[in-house]
Amino acid sequence: MLKTNLRTLLILPLIILGSLLVVPSLPSAHAATGIVCLAPNGSTTCPTPPVSIAGNVGSTVRIAVVVQGSDNLNGFDITVLADHTILKPVSVDLTGSILTSPISVVVECLQGVLIAGSTCLSTDTIDTAHFAAVGGSLVSGNGLLFTVVYQVLQGTQSTPVDFQTGCPTPSGTCARITNGTITPPTETTQAATFSTPDFVLSASPTTVTITPGATGASTISASSTGGYADLVNIAVSGSTLPTAPTLS
Repeated sequence: MLKTNLRTLLILPLIILGSLLVVPSLPSAHAATGIVCLAPNGSTTCPTPPVSIAGNVGSTVRIAVVVQGSDNLNGFDITVLADHTILKPVSVDLTGSILTSPISVVVECLQGVLIAGSTCLSTDTIDTAHFAAVGGSLVSGNGLLFTVVYQVLQGTQSTPVDFQTGCPTPSGTCARITNGTITPPTETTQAATFSTPDFVLSASPTTVTITPGATGASTISASSTGGYADLVNIAVSGSTLPTAPTLS
């Protein structure tokens, strides 16, 4: 009888120890609330305060989608919103993304047109760039997720670049971070604005070689963008050794 009781006492601590060892593997009940933001090309952190991103009409501009202060993650599902008459989404780019290989594209939908993956959603419109992808493992919730590439169609003094709404997230914003759990972390969002310069300067020719005692000419032109109509004052200066040229 004594041996039986002793065996029971020895087994009981092992059961208790085993239960303690499995507790750390359970997911945390309090997920960190991070921020998903729009930032200038190449950014890996969210700017404070939100920024205005500039670009010229006819050029392409790259806008970074960045996460900061979130739980560990292995994917995202994000829809960026901008006026398509000003910014036309032409592609998305995973270069520099914190997602680890192999990366699987779940959906890429630009202006409501499916480029890759399963299907576009009802929240995908002519003004949106919807991109969802999953990486090979969990990574820290800080850094670049992906970049949206836009073509600048016309000038603007300021137009918002934001996240689409109407998605099944706690805030309704279409910016979801995934980490393999049933309830992914809740994120806040930070938008940006886009603007084009009032005018663009050009020179023809751009380089003038002048020998001593000679003259040279270059025509400086100012082209209005975004409907800008006002006087432009241009000051020029030049220097060389041993004597600066005279400018007029």
